[in-house]
Amino acid sequence: MNETKSTTCLGKTINMLFMTFQAIYPNWQKGQSVSQINLAKKLWARHLRHFDVSIIEQGVDRAVDLFPSFPPTLGEFKQSLIVRPEHRPVKLELIEPSKNPEVAKSAMDALKDLVGKKKL
Repeated sequence: MNETKSTTCLGKTINMLFMTFQAIYPNWQKGQSVSQINLAKKLWARHLRHFDVSIIEQGVDRAVDLFPSFPPTLGEFKQSLIVRPEHRPVKLELIEPSKNPEVAKSAMDALKDLVGKKKL
């Protein structure tokens, strides 16, 4: 997915989040101007951009159970998305494989010890 589609998808998800929160928390964003709400949406989008859209949508679905009386702050909502390690935003770094046969043999020996098999 290219960045434009990803940004559009995130924008739609943030709009859905705001509409859902306005429905389940009637006083949420009440009295805020359109420009203040738009600024808040941009802030939420910036902080949630590292999460997959499906994880954000699941977080919106869980919000009423996790935060029954008051809407979550951005920080609280963000923390609620991190329910399993694979949900944590990470920056992947490419690690070049070693071309040293001794390193490969050592890694294979460690793997054999780990799984307890003679042949892999």
